[in-house]
Amino acid sequence: MTQPRQMSEAETPMAARRTLLATTPNPGQRQDYMVMLEGTFAVGWTDHPVRATLRYVADRCVLSLDAFNAYLDALTGGDEPTLEAVAMTMLDDVNNELIPRWAQVELTAGPGRTGDCHRVIIEDRQPGWDNPTLLARHGAPAPYTPLR
Repeated sequence: MTQPRQMSEAETPMAARRTLLATTPNPGQRQDYMVMLEGTFAVGWTDHPVRATLRYVADRCVLSLDAFNAYLDALTGGDEPTLEAVAMTMLDDVNNELIPRWAQVELTAGPGRTGDCHRVIIEDRQPGWDNPTLLARHGAPAPYTPLR
């Protein structure tokens, strides 16, 4: 009996999806500035389109809206069981391909017939990077500060 052929890393669905996040060099590497891309895609467990917003502060690379929309198309019908899992997948992919100074993924499913919706917001930043003025100006939540 023969063993099934193992897919190489380049053949995995994750690798194929990540290649859609084609980047170009950042024209303003010395400046912190916010990039915001928005689009919609479908997942199998909801009848409503999911609204995706990617906010990031570029480091060496930037992403085009066309590349972002192609990436969202690749997420359509994915096997992630929850909106939280999709958000984690997106953040991991963005961090892997863009390596931004700061990134935030916001996904909203709904509203449904009763006006309800499900929203997930997740973010990450490079160690040591901080620009609270820029983040506050563009609606990003303030970093978590533990209560004493």
